[in-house]
Amino acid sequence: MRSRFITTEIIEKFRLYLLDEEKSDNTIEKYLRDVTALANFCQSTAITKEVIIAYKEKLIEDNYSVPSINSMLAGINSLFCFMGWHDLRVRNIKFQRQMFYPKERELTRKDYERLCKAALRDKNERLHLILQTICATGIRVSELKFITVESVRKGKALVSLKGKCRYIFIVRELQKNCFAMQQSKEYDKRINGLLSGLEKIIDNISNLRNINSDAHGVGNNRIEIKEREAILISNASQIFCDYLLSVHLSH
Repeated sequence: MRSRFITTEIIEKFRLYLLDEEKSDNTIEKYLRDVTALANFCQSTAITKEVIIAYKEKLIEDNYSVPSINSMLAGINSLFCFMGWHDLRVRNIKFQRQMFYPKERELTRKDYERLCKAALRDKNERLHLILQTICATGIRVSELKFITVESVRKGKALVSLKGKCRYIFIVRELQKNCFAMQQSKEYDKRINGLLSGLEKIIDNISNLRNINSDAHGVGNNRIEIKEREAILISNASQIFCDYLLSVHLSH
């Protein structure tokens, strides 16, 4: 049998194959990294089943976790399938999933509040909102990019990763925090009352735009908007945008 080696040309062809398979950028990057690590391990040695098993044992000796080793083998086996080297594929390490996470890996409410206070103390508003978003929605860090201004306004975000889609619902309190509309004990009660009223105005403008506007389809309960109300809606929207911009610039 002809000797087999992992060359830069093979790695490049594998990258194009993964792109054609519509793999995510993160998956492609990881698979290429895993394949390159194997190539560095083999160096000028031809790849055989024995070499792959030795590499697998080295990963165990280097104290990689079982899930990490299996994820590396997944990328390597994917390359072997692409090349038609099916005889080189190795099995994953058997791993019994834990029914419960260890207590030390849990994030308690006290831990969460401590992290939020630390972010506020460091005047890191972005980190503060990220912490709230992750804990309120349960999303992964890699899914944060789907939390946009539009999704926050709608109250839900469509997350699309690895060929799978799901909706993430954004609770009202998180919406207010993201738009800096939350009431605060530090504010005068009249300011808090103004923010509370602003929420209702935004909700109604949103409903008119998404249900009754010609640009978004005609709703069942379409109403006739007079010129004076159209001017009010337009001006209120502009003022709200100016307010959001000023909040953003202040941070």
